Amino acid sequence: MKGSVEVGGIISALTRNEDFTAGAQQALPKKCQDPKIFSIPCTIGDCTFADAMLDLGALINVMPTSIYKSLNFGDLEPTRMTIQLANRSVVQPLGVLED
Repeated sequence: MKGSVEVGGIISALTRNEDFTAGAQQALPKKCQDPKIFSIPCTIGDCTFADAMLDLGALINVMPTSIYKSLNFGDLEPTRMTIQLANRSVVQPLGVLED
């Protein structure tokens, strides 16, 4: 069908109108640089961290041992998993802490 697109069994007609044409000709906003690591100041109990990393959608969170010990969360559950970090290095965690 000329002028139509089929996506997952749904057909929607493509039309070219003045609103679309005018919108497509406007300049796009400047793309911001990727922050790579996004951090904020944070306080948990009596512990204050100047640069706490925010979760940007990772499936797991990794915490340095020194911070874990300062928070006194209790014992870690043993694990046999390994984690491949962004720099492609592979590490063995000391354990797992569930929410």
